[in-house]
Amino acid sequence: MKRLIAIVCIDRIFAFELIYYYDINGKIIHEEKKVSKKKPAADSVCREFPVADFYEREIHEFFGIKFRNGSNEHLFLPENDEIKKPLLKKKVNKNA
Repeated sequence: MKRLIAIVCIDRIFAFELIYYYDINGKIIHEEKKVSKKKPAADSVCREFPVADFYEREIHEFFGIKFRNGSNEHLFLPENDEIKKPLLKKKVNKNA
């Protein structure tokens, strides 16, 4: 049996990184996927794991990644919230 535990998004310098954590018969594994910052989109896993809807909507709202074949409709932050995509890096110091 395969169960989705979490989806995490990390804002890297040149791309986003999506990390999917699964429980497969009691063993925790992860799968990493790179997502372009130019056209941030990934395939939804909601059909296989309905709980992914929560994670995908949150990632869409905070990072701007669209999930193909996912809901992405209802957002968590108020519509009049002035902070858009609050988890994106503002500046990147390449020497750091």
